[in-house]
Amino acid sequence: MADPVSRLKRLVEAARSLQAATDPDDLCDVVVRWARAIFDLDNCAVLLFEPDGETLRIRAAHGYDPKVVEFYRGRRGKGLTGRAAESGQLVVVGDVRRDPSYVEGVPGARSELAAPLLVDGAAIGVLDIESERPDAFGDLDLALFSSFADQAAAALHNALLRAELDRRRKQAERTAYE
Repeated sequence: MADPVSRLKRLVEAARSLQAATDPDDLCDVVVRWARAIFDLDNCAVLLFEPDGETLRIRAAHGYDPKVVEFYRGRRGKGLTGRAAESGQLVVVGDVRRDPSYVEGVPGARSELAAPLLVDGAAIGVLDIESERPDAFGDLDLALFSSFADQAAAALHNALLRAELDRRRKQAERTAYE
């Protein structure tokens, strides 16, 4: 991994980049790209809650089995990502093979770090990274990942609000012209 100063610089660059993206789907891709750069990992996913507020769906990923990306539907409180969403806390597992709640997303993964994407204390999703190394995440990783997840949550919340406002505006325009 890069030295701490380089990683902090990347975190600052990421914050600028996150604020520039406005489309939620594009922003999820940007989050994955920056998470990979900051943490020097190929395995990362952004999961957001579906409208029911209980079901997590992968919106962007790198390094994950394509079938998992397409079909996985997590639940609040279930699995490591669901646990992060439910608790509102980072979930770090040094050896996923020893955690019965682990759901394999990355073949050969040994450790996982999941951070809730919180807006006003409520989870809108989860940012997840996995490593093939056991006990891959140290204290600096936890601090940087938590900070990055907070930045990503704020940017995603704003992008989702903009998308909803655009949808409502278009609907109102259609109604007005009928």
